[in-house]
Amino acid sequence: MSLTDVFTRYLYNTGSHRWLDAGSRRFVSKNNITGELDRLKAASIRTLEQMTRQLYSGAIDLQQWQLAVAAELKDAHLANAMFARGGKSAMNSQALGRVGGNLADEFRWLQQFAEGIAGGRVSEAQAIYRIGNYGRACEQAYTREWALQRRRPEWRSLPALNQVPRDGKTTCYGKCNCELVEHEDGIHWKLNPGESCDDCKSLAAGGPYQPGRV
Repeated sequence: MSLTDVFTRYLYNTGSHRWLDAGSRRFVSKNNITGELDRLKAASIRTLEQMTRQLYSGAIDLQQWQLAVAAELKDAHLANAMFARGGKSAMNSQALGRVGGNLADEFRWLQQFAEGIAGGRVSEAQAIYRIGNYGRACEQAYTREWALQRRRPEWRSLPALNQVPRDGKTTCYGKCNCELVEHEDGIHWKLNPGESCDDCKSLAAGGPYQPGRV
């Protein structure tokens, strides 16, 4: 799935801060956007897994794998951020800087991952499992930008949220189905069915938050 394909099917309405179907010009539901994000995530994970299988089969070398993975992660993180903000034109320098900072962390972990593969400490099965986590982590770019655009003056007294689901900072390393949701009293960390670690449960219990430092 290409970004060109996705962003030609939808248009962003800056007045309502909602997406429209490009053909009908009607607003689309949150489920539509969630579905697109899920498809983007699944496509990215498939691509990353295919690259990893090519590495272990000898079709590409470690350097080629690392560069290809880095490029895929960059595209996936940017796509998620664009979806949250309203497309490429809405990506200002601050948003690009946040994506770049997060990618810097991902690339450091990727370097350690590559060193483990080079040292023979990571089997093919382990590598494919781990690379899937990188694909899932791309969603944090969407969640971060989505939350930052929902600051409200009346939320200033609430505790600031300094992390988002699937940012790799919880002990489940984002292998949960948590999400951020907006209510009248602030942003809540919502636990959905699936794996939720103690960190996620603590964050869910600590809301509501105002998205001041995500």
